[in-house]
Amino acid sequence: MKNILSFVILCCFASVLHATTHYAAPDGTADFIVSSPTNPMTLEFAYFSCAPGDSLLLEGSFIREEELYVTLTDFYIGEYGAGASLEGDYDNTTEGFPLITLRYPTNVTVENLTFSNHFGNYARGILVWGSGDNVNIKDNVFTNIGWNTDPAEIADFSEGSNAILVVGNVNTGSLTDVNITGNAVTNIVLGRSEAITLIGNVDGFLVADNYLSDLSNIGIDAAGHFSWVADYDPPFDPLDPVLNQARNGIVRNNTVINAVSPIATSAGLYCDGCRDVLFERNVVKGCGAGISIGCEVGGNKTASHVTVINNIFKENLESGMFLGSLTSEGSANGPSSVDDCVVRNNTFYNNCQTDGADTFNDYEIFLQNSNNNIFKNNILYMLNTARGIVAAGTSEVVNFEMDYNLFYRPDQSELDLVISSATSTLEGNVHSQYGDPGFAGETSDLFDISISGRAANAGDPDPACIPAGELDRDGGVRVQGSIADIGAQESASTQEAPIPNTEFAIFTADLTCISTIIPSNANGITNSVMTVKIQELGNANTEGIITVIIPKDDRLTFSYDATLSAIGPFAVNNEDWVYDGSNGSFHIWTSDVEIEEISSSTFGFEAVYDPQNASGIVSFTSTIFTGSGGEENGANNIDVETLLYFSN
Repeated sequence: MKNILSFVILCCFASVLHATTHYAAPDGTADFIVSSPTNPMTLEFAYFSCAPGDSLLLEGSFIREEELYVTLTDFYIGEYGAGASLEGDYDNTTEGFPLITLRYPTNVTVENLTFSNHFGNYARGILVWGSGDNVNIKDNVFTNIGWNTDPAEIADFSEGSNAILVVGNVNTGSLTDVNITGNAVTNIVLGRSEAITLIGNVDGFLVADNYLSDLSNIGIDAAGHFSWVADYDPPFDPLDPVLNQARNGIVRNNTVINAVSPIATSAGLYCDGCRDVLFERNVVKGCGAGISIGCEVGGNKTASHVTVINNIFKENLESGMFLGSLTSEGSANGPSSVDDCVVRNNTFYNNCQTDGADTFNDYEIFLQNSNNNIFKNNILYMLNTARGIVAAGTSEVVNFEMDYNLFYRPDQSELDLVISSATSTLEGNVHSQYGDPGFAGETSDLFDISISGRAANAGDPDPACIPAGELDRDGGVRVQGSIADIGAQESASTQEAPIPNTEFAIFTADLTCISTIIPSNANGITNSVMTVKIQELGNANTEGIITVIIPKDDRLTFSYDATLSAIGPFAVNNEDWVYDGSNGSFHIWTSDVEIEEISSSTFGFEAVYDPQNASGIVSFTSTIFTGSGGEENGANNIDVETLLYFSN
């Protein structure tokens, strides 16, 4: 059995006063206790040196034979210098493993790393499991990862791989505030798995601004009801079925390209038994299907309250959308179903690329077992061979409300726009139209709407249909005037500044610090200026005391002047900050002055740095106490500035 790099935290409390940045490189010096960019440690030694509140920064390519098993809270993993990567090997005959595992993470961030060249069954970039809060996986690259090196290989049901797998698998708490943002995921051989998966007891997540391409199965999946989701620790308790649904999430502004399985239909976006999830402003093209809202697990299970708005589904191989569950996936207790969902203001363009007569390959919208769903304000720009909205022959499609949609084919045929089945009668579309929507820029995925096209000002006129502040696909104001356009884009939407979408947002203060040292080099005794800017990011005013600390260095001396409003080129708010120099280890500043949303407050001082006849590099770490100003996100509370110093 392989050894797992782990660090068990025996203490239940660690003061932020001891937050330290540790540096690691493949050729690091293991016994160098206090690391720096020029004197890094090995990865193992650096991680063993970490405590809650610390940061671990990596540089170089780390060839891994085992997972980095992270059990710390209040922890940051990132890169410095020329960047960092974690790599496995190309031997897909060996058992795979996650390059990083986050177990019971709270206030943990993994940022700006590359995960690559890692193969073997269950090979993964990052695995998150247990319960926890405020997990951030941002701006990383995942490439060349897979259960096998051949994307055409047919996997059995026990073979798969993920770039990112988030599993809420315990009954004692959920994984909440999980944020997967700004990542690039390419060339992943998935087998029976998905590139980005959130499953089980995951309650509150954001998957946004990611780019996914060249995948051998589904792109992004929010899932539930699977019986294999159980605690990884003894006695391996199964997850309570009531908790076993990824829920209360947002999948926004992602691009998914060429997610095609050699086994079965693979959607770019997938809800498989999830609930209360918003899919908005995504682009999916060249995949097996555009989006699937389904529920694979039978026995009267459901996917429900899923909202699909302002997306573009373009040139996918089969349907633009599947909505519903197959009867064949049911059990003795009855089939599963998809209920109470809204599909509105999307653009479906030239899907069904692998047209097959009388199969769902030529159904633009394919409906299966479902109840009380709404399909409104959508454009179906279809191939001449494609059919429109089709009910599956053996499914029960109940109360499917459709209206204000726009249908079109280049050959102008109006045949087979809506097709009922022996078990389901589709009615509606009283105000829907047939005609050219008036696209501009569809070859570059823009799909702008001409003000003179049939889609302009043709949506549902009911003001309650679209909430105030909603944005169209490109981030423009959704409703111009009194009536929305049909489709994902709003004509002339760029004429006004976008209004943030607050429909699903709960705003709390979020602080980060930005420190500056001028000059960044000290040649002998040097006068310098240091400022620390506290920026609010969370669209909320701060409440209560804000505390910032900087470690003391006897080579840096200064006198804090609370009357200053400017230092050098920087405006400062020194009168709002109280300095306390009585601590033996840290300079401490506090402020009880409110920082308004998306505003900042800065303090600073003029200092003298004396290298004391030595040369080297020193790091000055500014840290905001977690919870300062009423914030809840402590993952971005540290900034490090370095100073090069020389004896002359």
